[in-house]
Amino acid sequence: CNYGSLNKSSVIIGGCNLDLQEESIKESEVWTTKGNKFLIPEYPTESCSAGASVYFQGKIVHCYTSGRGLGDSNNINCVQTEPDSEFWDDFPSPQRKGDDIVMASTTTYIAIAGLVEPYGAIEVFKNGTWRTSIIIEELERIVNYAVVGFGDHWVWIIGGETIKSISNNVYQLQLESGDVNEVSPLPEGRFGHAATTYILKGIMYVVVAGGYTEDLDETDSVVIIEVCNVDGFKANKN
Repeated sequence: CNYGSLNKSSVIIGGCNLDLQEESIKESEVWTTKGNKFLIPEYPTESCSAGASVYFQGKIVHCYTSGRGLGDSNNINCVQTEPDSEFWDDFPSPQRKGDDIVMASTTTYIAIAGLVEPYGAIEVFKNGTWRTSIIIEELERIVNYAVVGFGDHWVWIIGGETIKSISNNVYQLQLESGDVNEVSPLPEGRFGHAATTYILKGIMYVVVAGGYTEDLDETDSVVIIEVCNVDGFKANKN
């Protein structure tokens, strides 16, 4: 659990311009910690549905559906590119359909969630192929959660909403074995938020920001969770 410092970059890819009859946004935006910006090719599809991206083994992998949002499940298509490349190249696509997909990556794996048939499935990519899905019963009726990956095979699934409630649960998924356990929950329920990892002085943190609270109010609050230090995992639920 002792991590070195990393340079960070954030890329906003695609999106939807609701003022122009749901026209897809072609331009990407790049932010980096060192200010050394790079270029990303134009968005590769006319689809206006929500997509998700990860940085994986030197590539930016982007997956999107042909539908137009939650409840309109369709095939998932994936492409890849490199910083400063002018083109998107093909990338293997998952077998299952999805609607509001989210993705996380580790050094070895990509995990994609928001799949249907069945709900609660997470499909895992390793060594050039997508493998049999991991079924997480707790996710069968949850949407609008965030996922974040770290290390070689760890993914956290954070918050989300069901028809009846807003979740503050945090699930830890081991991608190699498929084992799932709960870790320390968020202080309050949250959905529609973002999550990422951050390393400070060799210690890794998960940062959860934005979204909506249990009162359905927008929030600009940030929750910082210490994942682990040199002695091992700190966030496991007792």
